[in-house]
Amino acid sequence: MTKILGLQLEYALINLSGDDMADFPKDLETLKPLLLKLLNEQIPASIKEMAEQVLNRITAQQILSQENGPIQNLLLTLPINLGSTQTDLTLQWSGRKTKDGKIDPDYCRVLFYLELERLKETVIDMQGSKPDHKSDVHQWAWLRSLKRQPVNILTS
Repeated sequence: MTKILGLQLEYALINLSGDDMADFPKDLETLKPLLLKLLNEQIPASIKEMAEQVLNRITAQQILSQENGPIQNLLLTLPINLGSTQTDLTLQWSGRKTKDGKIDPDYCRVLFYLELERLKETVIDMQGSKPDHKSDVHQWAWLRSLKRQPVNILTS
């Protein structure tokens, strides 16, 4: 189960001896184990809090990104700066594999979630499925404002 969730390194850190960890030398130099090591050191509370937030994001992405038979899902959230605004870009990709194990470009969906200063909550939805490919941009704040406006459909 730990391998399915992408948590095999955590399992190894908890359960394996130092000699057995020789199978993971490159893994120990990646961001997640370095953050785990940092959290075990004496560091200021503000740095510890930031390290925990980054570690939680990495773990969440490992859990949410999964391969289920021919269907694959990937979730990635990155902090970005757009001018003077700092926001998160969330990318959600879903697709399927062909019989030979390659990604099928004709059956996939990519969603970008952004919180923009002027447009507010914005979703870009790109879908590919034979024979149609389409892209949509959704601005949820605008849609919510429509929901609040009463519409009288029974006027004469």
